[in-house]
Amino acid sequence: QKPKQLFMTQYKDAFMMALNRDADDYNTSATVPRIYAGHLRKLNSRKGMDMNVTKKLERMYFYAMLSQHDYVLSPDGDRPECYRHYAALGLGTVPLTQLDYNVHRHLIGTGLMFNNTIWSVQQLETK
Repeated sequence: QKPKQLFMTQYKDAFMMALNRDADDYNTSATVPRIYAGHLRKLNSRKGMDMNVTKKLERMYFYAMLSQHDYVLSPDGDRPECYRHYAALGLGTVPLTQLDYNVHRHLIGTGLMFNNTIWSVQQLETK
């Protein structure tokens, strides 16, 4: 398959898994974190953000992990807006972003959270 076709097939598979989850899969016990950090670059940790930097996953595993969580950390990288916002929204996961709602008005009403300042999963899980 061509790279674009492979990408779409993997996303579609993850989307269908998320769509077909049973109610039992929405377990919010303390053993299953509700917030997914995903692969975050060391650049963000150097910006003074308290976050775990994880290894990069293959795309299908990333989508599977993304679809199993309620929220995903999605801080600014080399630019404010990124594919992670849209992938998360499409899989039913709420991206926690630094985006300014005045600048990114097209995302108002999508479920995306604007102007997040807390990047520690442990700190967010206690709120």
